[in-house]
Amino acid sequence: MKALPVGPTSRFPTSRPGGSFFGAFQLRGHPGFDVVNVPGAYCWTENHTRDAAAVDAFYETVFGYDGVQVGDGVHFDYKVWSRPGDPEGQLAGRMNSASGGGDEPPAFQVYFVVADCDAAADTVGRLGGRVVMGPEDSPFGRMAVVADDQGARFAIIDVTRRSGSIPGA
Repeated sequence: MKALPVGPTSRFPTSRPGGSFFGAFQLRGHPGFDVVNVPGAYCWTENHTRDAAAVDAFYETVFGYDGVQVGDGVHFDYKVWSRPGDPEGQLAGRMNSASGGGDEPPAFQVYFVVADCDAAADTVGRLGGRVVMGPEDSPFGRMAVVADDQGARFAIIDVTRRSGSIPGA
């Protein structure tokens, strides 16, 4: 698909590898994220797909990402992508939704940090949204998947409340 102009500073081409829409934002004077990993800010994104091989090949080729398998690849098939040669520079993940037996459509799931996952989930409901999953504890933090009052899904996570271990690790 042809790149679309987004003001005088950037272009935003879109694609659909593995069924998930995505766009690449070319910075031309725009600073990008200034704040991450604190309550109210972006924390993480992961591509949920049923075609893990195609998605891995696409992102690792287009962006040159290094991918590291997390879990056993059967019961828990997750890959973490990082900048080339920088395993500490983790950027995103890929969840093979087929390995969990779910029927969710392919999509990116974005995570936002919250100070209290249970309170934030209650607030989503009070404001006309809904809790899709959770809150529940995980090795990465207490998290929930929610939908806003228009149905857009995203995840919230309290990264200070971690418990358990990674399935299949």
